[in-house]
Amino acid sequence: MSEEPIPVSMIKQYHYCPRVVYFLMVQGVRERTTAYMEEGKEMQMKEESRDERRKTLFGGRKMKVLESWHNLHLRSERLGIEGVADLVVRTPDGYFLVERKSVPLRGRPPPSHIYQAAAYAMLAEENMRIIIRGIVMKYLNKTYEISLTEQMRRHVIWTIKQIKKIVNNEMLPPFKKRRQCPSCGYRWICLGV
Repeated sequence: MSEEPIPVSMIKQYHYCPRVVYFLMVQGVRERTTAYMEEGKEMQMKEESRDERRKTLFGGRKMKVLESWHNLHLRSERLGIEGVADLVVRTPDGYFLVERKSVPLRGRPPPSHIYQAAAYAMLAEENMRIIIRGIVMKYLNKTYEISLTEQMRRHVIWTIKQIKKIVNNEMLPPFKKRRQCPSCGYRWICLGV
């Protein structure tokens, strides 16, 4: 009997805060949808429409897009994850996974975004039988290109194992005060546990 695949979004949540994985996957708690989240969904849809017409990959290098695949539903029994990748493109330089974020970026992309995108890239490689050369992170104000490394792949697999431990053992990770705690959508339940 195979277990249910973990949504790739849980990799992002784990790196944001492991307790969020527990609240979502074990307790079934849902974050309240805010106007900001709705606005983000609208912006995502507009960007998807632009992507379909785009002839070059955005960013500093303006790589020519030879083929593109949008909103790919991907699943891996081997990895035990599933999700919907925003965009995979084939360029003269190879295949790239494009991950859109409907937020502005200050500094570098956070690890939560990087490892989520790496997991999507690994899913695309397995499902499409291709090699992803890199990840393009598209934020509201910046585009960031990252090479997909073996270290990133290993870390994604490690993260999946940690998430499975939380879910299978119904284990609430210990509280650790984080910079994002005051604005976390799960603060109300986290403080009460």
